[in-house]
Amino acid sequence: MDAQRRRQAYDRFDRATAVPMLALAALLIPMVAVPWAMELPDGVERWLAALDLAIWTAFGVELAVKAYLAPDRRRHLRHHWLDALMVAVPFLRPLRLLRSARALRLLRAMHSATEMNERRHLRR
Repeated sequence: MDAQRRRQAYDRFDRATAVPMLALAALLIPMVAVPWAMELPDGVERWLAALDLAIWTAFGVELAVKAYLAPDRRRHLRHHWLDALMVAVPFLRPLRLLRSARALRLLRAMHSATEMNERRHLRR
């Protein structure tokens, strides 16, 4: 495929995916915020995790297709380095979330212990 045809295919793909990718990006905000703000049943958390993976897969596919269609792939990836980073980083997130979840449980346990200790002092 010559550079001009690549550019035309790139532009068509970019126009076709702009709104859906924006909608997926907007959907990620509550998907990340809600589990941190409230306790959810395990089934809901698993469903959200699967949806999160599907969305990040869509971002990865979009990045790969655009890199393939770009007339100069290296230049495209250098210019869109933040997109590449956003696609790559979520795969590291489970380890960070695991660590954060443990820290939150520990903080909750410490908070509960402190409240129980304060109640004991008030009863005396």
